[in-house]
Amino acid sequence: NDGPDADGDGICDAGELNWFDLAWDKRRALVIDNSAQSQGLVDFPVLIRLDATRIDYGLTQPGGLDLRFTDAGGTLLSHEVEHWDPGGESVVWVRVPLIPGGSTTETLFMYYDNPAATNAEDPAGVWSNGYAAVWHLHDDLLDSTPNANDGTNQGSTDTLGQIGDGQFFDGASHIDMGSSPSLELTGTLTLEAWVAISNPESAVYSRVLSKKGAWNAGAGYNLEYRASTNWVTSLGSGSNWARADSVDLDTNWHYLSTTFSGTTGTIYVDGVDRTTDSTVTPVAANTQPLLLGRLSGGGSHWSGALDEIRISNVVRSPDWTAAQYLSMTDTFLAFGSEEIAP
Repeated sequence: NDGPDADGDGICDAGELNWFDLAWDKRRALVIDNSAQSQGLVDFPVLIRLDATRIDYGLTQPGGLDLRFTDAGGTLLSHEVEHWDPGGESVVWVRVPLIPGGSTTETLFMYYDNPAATNAEDPAGVWSNGYAAVWHLHDDLLDSTPNANDGTNQGSTDTLGQIGDGQFFDGASHIDMGSSPSLELTGTLTLEAWVAISNPESAVYSRVLSKKGAWNAGAGYNLEYRASTNWVTSLGSGSNWARADSVDLDTNWHYLSTTFSGTTGTIYVDGVDRTTDSTVTPVAANTQPLLLGRLSGGGSHWSGALDEIRISNVVRSPDWTAAQYLSMTDTFLAFGSEEIAP
C-alpha cells in the first residue's frame, strides 16, 4: 500500500504522511546551512558526498539507481550521480528549488533501499538554471547540460580531483570542447573551475579555459593565472582584463570564478571576491573552439589539474558563489541519522 494510510489501520500517521513513497525503506535528512548568505538561492545545485558513514551501500542498487531526493514537502528533486563507488566516495548533485537566505533549517530527504526502483537521474534538470556547459571531468569529457558540449581529449590524463576525478595537463595538452552556439556568449556570463597548479613559479599566463584566438582578440573570453605575479585574470573581448592580485595558488585545489556584466568583470577565489581591477571590454561572440588548458589560438598551456568546469549565460551573485564553494567543500549541509519507513 503506497497510500497515506500505508499500514491500513485507518489512521494517517505522521511518518506515513511525510514519507515520499513506502517502496523506499530508508531515508536520511540533509539539513542545509545557508546562514552565511543573505540571498535566497533559486534552483541551486548542491553537492552530496556519500561514503559508508552517510549511506549503507549494502541497501542500495548498483550505481545508486534507487536514490531519490525530495524537499521537506515530499516533492521529488532532480539529481545526477556523477560517480558511484560502494567501496569509497560517491558524488551526487541535486537541484534545490529554493534555499532561503540566512536559513539553517532547509531540509532535503535522501531515499534509498528500493530493490525494484529504476534509474531516475535527470542531469538536464539539475543544470537548468542558466548553465551553458558543465564538465565534471570524471573519467569522461561529457557535458551534463542538454547542450552536449562534449570534449575531445588532446593529451590530458585522469587524476584525483577536488570532486571525484579531474584531468591533469602536462603543459602541452588540452581538451577541445568545440564551438557550438551555446558557447558563443555575449555581455553576461560566469566561468567557474577548480584548479591546482604544478609550477608555482611559471611566468606563463596559463589558460584555465579560452575561447579567444589571441589574448587580445576582439571577441571571446578567457580565464587564466600567472603564478610568477600571483595574478588571476579574465578577459572578454579585446585586451582589457579583470584582475585579482596577490592570489598565491599553491599546489592544492582552489575554486576560481569570474563574472562578466558589460564592462565589469569580477574575480572570486575560494568563494571570496578578490577583484582589484574590474574594467573589461564587453564579451562578444565568436566561433573559436573553447579549449581547456590552452589559449584557443595556441600556446599559454596549463600545467596542473582542472576539475568541475562550468560556463553560465548569467552572472552568478557573490552569495551564490560563496555558497557553491561551501557546497563543493562539503561544509554546506549535515546528514541526519538513518530512518526506516513506517
